Order: sequence, then C-alpha cells, then structure tokens
Amino acid sequence: MLDYEEGDGNNPYDVGFLELLEAERLARLESGGASGLGQGPTGGQAVAGHAFALNADGQQIADEIERVYPDPVLLLGGAGLGKSMLAKHLADKVGGGFVSINADEGMRLEPIVGTWRPQPLDQGVTVEWEDGALTSAVRDGGVFLFEEISRAPQELLSRLFGLLDSDNRSWSLIERGGDAVTVNADYWFIATGNPVGRGYNTRRLDTALLNRFAAIYEIDQPLAPEPDILKAYAPAHVVDGLIKFATDCRSNRDTYVSTRDLVQAARLIQRGFDPVRAVEVGIALKYGDLAQGVLASAGQHLTERGKGKSKPKTQPTPTNYDKAGITVTLPRYS
Repeated sequence: MLDYEEGDGNNPYDVGFLELLEAERLARLESGGASGLGQGPTGGQAVAGHAFALNADGQQIADEIERVYPDPVLLLGGAGLGKSMLAKHLADKVGGGFVSINADEGMRLEPIVGTWRPQPLDQGVTVEWEDGALTSAVRDGGVFLFEEISRAPQELLSRLFGLLDSDNRSWSLIERGGDAVTVNADYWFIATGNPVGRGYNTRRLDTALLNRFAAIYEIDQPLAPEPDILKAYAPAHVVDGLIKFATDCRSNRDTYVSTRDLVQAARLIQRGFDPVRAVEVGIALKYGDLAQGVLASAGQHLTERGKGKSKPKTQPTPTNYDKAGITVTLPRYS
C-alpha cells in the first residue's frame, strides 16, 4: 500500500500530480532516459517505448537457449510475459537474419512456403516461383520465429517435421515439384505458444511434433525487469504500486497480470490517466467476471488508504460490464 501525504504532490489525486509526472518525464529526457522511443533506464536496444532487458531468470533462460542453437526450441507460456522479445534477443546474440510469422487456424501456406506468381513479359505472361518467409529463412539462415504455434493448422505443422529434426534437416517444396531446399547451417527455428484453455483459442500440440524440439521451456514468470521498464512511463511511487498490484493479482492464476498488461497501464498513466482508471481500462476489463477483484486490488495499492490523512478526490460510480453473458458492477474512477 502506498502512503501519500495530503498536498505533498505525490498523491495521484492531487491537482499537481500530472504536473509532477510531466516534470519527471522531462527530467528523464534531459538525462538521457526513455520516454517514448529511445534509450531506457537499463540501456540496450529500445523497443516500443522502453529498452529491452532481461531479469535474472530471463538471462538464465536466454543463456541456456543460446547453447541449444541451432536446434529447434519451443517457448510455452501465457501472453505478455516476454517470449517474443526473448526470441528477438536470441536472434541478436547469434547474428544473421530474423523473420517472425504469427500463426492462426485459417492461415494459408503460401506466405510461409511460397507460391508461383505471374510476371508480365513484353509479349505475354510467365510465372515465377517466390519463396515464402519460412523457405527464405531455410535458404539464407537466421532465426525464424513461429509465433502462436498452438493456433496453426495441422497441415502446416505436419510440413515442419523434417525441419525440426536436429540431424539431417530437410525441406521440400511439393508446390514446386518436390524440390529439396538445402537447409542453411545457421537456420534456427524458435516457436512460441500459449497454454491450452484458460481463455486461449489454442489446441494441444501432438506428441510427434513436441518430440522434435530439442528444448521446451515453460515461461510462467516475467522475463523482464518490470520496475525498470515501468519507470520509463510513470513516477517511482506509482511503479511501486503497480508492482504490488501485480504481485497481488498473480496469487491467482486466472488473474495473472502480465508484463504487457503493466506496460499498457503505465502508458495510460503517462498520458494523463489516474492509476486506478488506467488499470480499469488497460487491464481489469480483460478479465471478465474477475474484473471487479482486479480493480479492487488496484484500488488497494494505487490509492491512499493507510492513515486516513487523505482520500481519493473522486468517488466511484457504477458501470456495468458484460462479457460472455456475465454482468458485473465495477467502480469507475473518473
């Protein structure tokens, strides 16, 4: 719980809170810190408003996976915990190219494998073969990141078996008469996927596919140093409250707030939302009938409750939220 003194400029409901936030943001800019695109407090390559970095657990996993290269790796876990960013970090470490494709059950094979395309000539038209993203990576080397593999159609997954073998890897283009593509020695297949159930539109991967991965990692904790990332968007005392809020929600698997959730709320705070309202629209309403509990936790950790010296200057008003036929009443902070 955060302790604020009335009128001390730290209470997010004081008139001067936004001015304080803006002053801190400008101070970070002047000192080389990140706000928007640029270098973040931890250094490194800037990505979408903050610098990418790994916490101790993330670094340990990254070091292990780097030793698996170039054998295929599968990262399984909930959304927003850093799986994709970890894969991009590994691509930077090993060098070479990087391409990422998001799978879905209705995806076509052409963008992945390749297709014949018509090409105009001076007299008439011819057709030429154009490699898809996966075929290009197989030829040229580099990391191919296959996002959301547990959503991909079985037709495509079955085509991957030869590529996922650690020895004698192979890739044939049946669309081109069965041409065999030489697999580049530096080609590395990394896949990510979400769990089955828990609100994810995914399917269980079959044993034959799983057996071809040299290493499978279950990512069930954030891989990034969340306090450092959040400080790129919000003052330290608000970041402290967000971390306590996340810790509280993570005690229940069904309300496991991700790093992405926290960053989205912090960005709203940077843009002028008060913290509880930012959690309401940026996080809580994603959790359906559990939204009220998520918002209650935000109210506990992001408002003055402790000493009775000050209270939020806005009063909650009810709002109805309906999802999957369930209506709940949530407090709204305006």
